[in-house]
Amino acid sequence: RRPATMLAYNVDAADDAATLLEALGLDALTRQTIGDLSVGQQQRLSAFVALYGRRSTLVMDEPTAALDIRSKRAIWDCIKRKKEREGTGGLIATHDMTEA
Repeated sequence: RRPATMLAYNVDAADDAATLLEALGLDALTRQTIGDLSVGQQQRLSAFVALYGRRSTLVMDEPTAALDIRSKRAIWDCIKRKKEREGTGGLIATHDMTEA
């Protein structure tokens, strides 16, 4: 079983990873295995994987499904921040009409 950790190759990447993990409420869980995470924590980890690093386009399928409102807001805030900082575009599927 592999730990749900993010390997960083330089100091900037480590800082970015730590900031994103904290924003998504995952910073205290970096030593946990993925199988030990709750469904909501796994969902937030999936968002981390999609948001970490430089990409021109994000493709996310139901990134906030089954999450509490705090977690939903955190993910949308991270998506917005990525768009503003890096100009990242996105294709995001959702069935939640309040998010569409």
